This record gives sequence, C-alpha cells and structure tokens, in this order.
Amino acid sequence: MTYLKFKDSSIKYTDYELSFIDSHTLMLTNLPQNLSGFTLYTETDMPFGVYEDYIYDYKEPNLGTNVYKYTNDNHVYTAPVVVELTDTEKAQIEKQSKISTLQSQISSLQLELSSTDYIITKLYEYSLSNTVTTEYDINTLHTTRQALRDQIETLRAQLKTLTTK
Repeated sequence: MTYLKFKDSSIKYTDYELSFIDSHTLMLTNLPQNLSGFTLYTETDMPFGVYEDYIYDYKEPNLGTNVYKYTNDNHVYTAPVVVELTDTEKAQIEKQSKISTLQSQISSLQLELSSTDYIITKLYEYSLSNTVTTEYDINTLHTTRQALRDQIETLRAQLKTLTTK
C-alpha cells in the first residue's frame, strides 16, 4: 500500500486523499496540517512523488476537518467578489429575462402554427381540383390556427411594449 510521509516526520500515513487543484495547488485530506512538504512512497518504500516544495498554506477557509490545500508558489485563496447590483441593473436583467421569455413563447407558437401549414396546402389543392375530402375538419383547423395567431399577436404587443421603453 502506498503511503505519504511529511519531510519533518517519520510517520507513514496510508489513509489520505490527494487531489490536484491546478499546477501549483493540491489538496490533502485525512491528514494533519504540516507545512514541511511531503513525499509519496510505494509499498516497497520507493519514492514516486516528491512534493517537498508544497510548503505554503493556501488559506482557503471552511475546507473541513483535516482538509488542507498547499501551494508551491505561495499564492493564497482569494474570496470571490460579490457584486451588489443596483436597482436599475436588477430591473434591466428582469426586463431582459421577460423579453427572452416572450421571444421563446412566440417562437414556440410559430412553430406550432407552421406544423399545420401542410394541411392548409393539401386542402387548397383539393379545392383547386374540386375534390371533396373529409380528411380534415377545416373549421376546427381554422379555429386552432387563429387562436395561435391571436396568442402570437398578444405576445408581440407585450414584447413591443417592453422593447420600446
């Protein structure tokens, strides 16, 4: 079984987890904090990973018990910057969200409307050839398509109101 040994200690740790965060940062779990650097060994005591230059504490808070991040270049954790939006910015984001929602709804309804275009074409061809068909109920089709067009126009009016402000 592989083990880890800190540079200033003779204790062999076998129950640990090692994760690489980036080329200069790694995380050790299930070990005490030790800033002396460390080496990984095989079960035959052959070193296979030397990390003696990882001697700087990354200083990230709230990692948990026995969880530490180390660096080899002394860079430290920087907390994310929380930006408080102004009321104007919040309103602009809300407006943009409404615009996107309306545009999406319009597109969806247009797609639904266009999905019945082929029926209109077929009925028109039947009428030109004086062929009577009962394949489709034109009244129901017309009512359904008109309802879709009405919804699209209502949404477009809402969209126009939002975009002209």
